[in-house]
Amino acid sequence: MGKSLKFRDARCNLEAGKFVGSDLDARPTPLATTRLATAWAVGLLAIQFGLLVYRAGLEGYTRNEHAHLAAGVSHWEFGNYDSFRVNPPLIRSLAATGVYFHGYRADWSGLSPRPEIRSEFPLGSMFVYANRDRCYDFLWWARLSVLWLVPVGGYFLWRWSRQLWGATGSWISLILWVFSPNLLAHGSLIAPDAGSAALGLISLYAIWHWFRTPNLATAYGTGLMLGLALLSKFTVLLWLPILALMVGLRCVMRSLESQVSVRSLLGQWSLMLFLALVVINLGYTFRDVGWQLGKFEFISRAMTDGPDPAETGVRQVGNRFQDSWVGLIPVPVPKDYLMGMDIQKWDFESQMDSYLCGEWKKGGWWYYYLVALAIKEPVGVWLFLSLAVVLALQGCWIVARGKMPTSDWLIRWLVPGLGLLSVVVFVSLQTGINHHLRYVLGGLPFVYLLCGAVGPWLERTGIWQKVLIGSLVGWSVISSLSVYPHSLAYFNEVVGGPSRGRFYLNNSNIDWGQDFLHLQHWVERHPERRPLSISFASQAANPPSRDWVFPEVPIRTELQQRLNQVDAGQEFLEPGWYVLCVTNAVSQYGHYDWLATREPKEQIGWSILVFELTAEDIETIKSDLVVQKY
Repeated sequence: MGKSLKFRDARCNLEAGKFVGSDLDARPTPLATTRLATAWAVGLLAIQFGLLVYRAGLEGYTRNEHAHLAAGVSHWEFGNYDSFRVNPPLIRSLAATGVYFHGYRADWSGLSPRPEIRSEFPLGSMFVYANRDRCYDFLWWARLSVLWLVPVGGYFLWRWSRQLWGATGSWISLILWVFSPNLLAHGSLIAPDAGSAALGLISLYAIWHWFRTPNLATAYGTGLMLGLALLSKFTVLLWLPILALMVGLRCVMRSLESQVSVRSLLGQWSLMLFLALVVINLGYTFRDVGWQLGKFEFISRAMTDGPDPAETGVRQVGNRFQDSWVGLIPVPVPKDYLMGMDIQKWDFESQMDSYLCGEWKKGGWWYYYLVALAIKEPVGVWLFLSLAVVLALQGCWIVARGKMPTSDWLIRWLVPGLGLLSVVVFVSLQTGINHHLRYVLGGLPFVYLLCGAVGPWLERTGIWQKVLIGSLVGWSVISSLSVYPHSLAYFNEVVGGPSRGRFYLNNSNIDWGQDFLHLQHWVERHPERRPLSISFASQAANPPSRDWVFPEVPIRTELQQRLNQVDAGQEFLEPGWYVLCVTNAVSQYGHYDWLATREPKEQIGWSILVFELTAEDIETIKSDLVVQKY
C-alpha cells in the first residue's frame, strides 16, 4: 500500500522559504467543523441545482437537443449507437430514460448507419414534431435527468480545492462554480458539455488523489471514474496522457515519500486503464468490440488519406489501413466509439465558416477560444486566475531557490494546470471549426479550482485586500445573475454585456434557439403588435403552437425583387413589427442586413431582436436598397 505524499506546512511567511497554500495533512480538522463546512457547501450546491431546474423549464430546445433526445431514445429502443456517433452515449442515454419509459411516437425510417450521413438532426426534428403535444414535457424530463451532474461535480471541486488551498480557497472556487454563467447555461441542457465537464473534473481529481496515495483502492476508483468520463465526451481522452505523466512522475518520486515499487505503480496504471476500457465497452453494451481496424469505414482525411474536406466539403468513405498489416489489429473499443472520433475529426478538418468580432472567415482563428473565454466569463474570474498565476510563478521561484521541495509545487499546480491547458490548447489547434465556447467547457472547472489559490494568500493579508477579493467574488456573482435565466447569452461588462454580444460571437454562444418559448410568450402578451413577421433559425427543433401563422421576414434579394415590382402594385414592406433571431441577424450572407443594422426596439433573451418599422423607416430602407442597386 502506498503512503500519501503530504504537503509541508505552508502557512509560513514566504520570506522563510515556504510555499503559499494550505496545510493539507498537517493538522486534522475537527469533525464538527468539517460537517458544518460540508453543510454550507451542500447548501450552495442546492442553490445551483435550483437555478438549473428553474432554467430547464423556461428554455426551448436548443439547436441540437432534439437530436440528442431522439438519439438517446433510439439507444434504448434498438440497443445500437450509430444514430449519434459524434459524442459518446452516456449523457443522452441518461436524458432519454424518462422519455423512453413514458411512451412516445417516433418514425425511425430516416435512421442510417452510414458514417457519411448525419441522420440525428432530421430524426430529432421528426421526433419533436411527432410528439409536439408533449415535446416540451419530454425536454423537461430529459433535462432533469442529467442536470444533477453539475452540482455533484461542484462538490468534488470544493473538496479538491479545500485539500489544495484550505477553507478560504475552497469557498472561492465553489462560489465561482455555483454561479458560473456558462455552467448555468449548459448545465440545464441535454447536450453533454456541462455533464462531461463535471465528470472530467471528478476523474482528474481521482487521478490526483491516486498520485498522492497510490494503492489498489484509489486505482479502482480512478479507473471506474475515468471510464464514465470517457463515456461522456471525447475531450476526456486528453486525461490519458496526463495519467501516464503522473504515473511516470510517481515512479520518479517514489523514493521521496513512500516505498511503492515501480512494478506496483505500473500494475495499478494497467488496472486503471483496463477498468476504464471495461466501463466504455459496458456503456456500449459491448457492441461491435474487437473489430479489425481495416474493416472500419472512416470519413476523415486522417483515417482515409482522401481529399481535403476543406476543398470538397463531401464526406467520402475510406480506410487507409485496409491493405496493411495495421488493418488486422483488433480495436479494443466499440466500433461506434472510434467512428465517432473519426466524424469529429472530419468536422475539425472541414474548414467551416466561423464568426468572431463581426468578421466571418473560412476556418477559424487559433485565439478564438481565448477571446470567447475572455468575454463570456465574469471579469472577476480572470482577475482571480491572474493572481493565481502570479502565486504559481512565485512558487517556482521558491523551488528554484531550494526553499521548497519540487514535489510540493507539482502536487498543487501540475494536475489542475494540465487539465486547463490540455483542453484549451488542443481545441484551439482545431481551427477548422470555431463555433462554440462549449468545446472548451471541460477546462473551466480547473479555472475555478486554480482561482482558489488566492485563498491562503488572502488569509494573511490586511482588511482592504480582503474587501477587494470579496468585492471581486460579489461582482462575479452579480454579473452572472443579472443575465440569468438567459445565461447562454452572457457576456461580461468589457464588451458591453449580452446586448452587445452579437457583435462578437454567434451560435451557441448567444443564440442556439433557446428563447423560442420566450418568443411565443412575447407574441401572446402583445396582440397589439401586429402585423408581425418572424425569422427564427431553430424552427426545426421547436414546434410552434398550431396557430403560429406569422409570415417570414423577407431576405434582401426578395426585397430587391419587390422593389422592381412596386409599380406593378405589389407592396414593398408593411409598417409593423419584425422579429429576427441573432443567428440570422449576423448571417455571413447578409440576408437581413437591411434590418439587422438598425437599432432594435427590444430584445427577447438577448438572442432575439424586435424591430418596429414605421412608414418613414420603410422609405429609408427602400432608398438604401435603390442606392446599393446602382
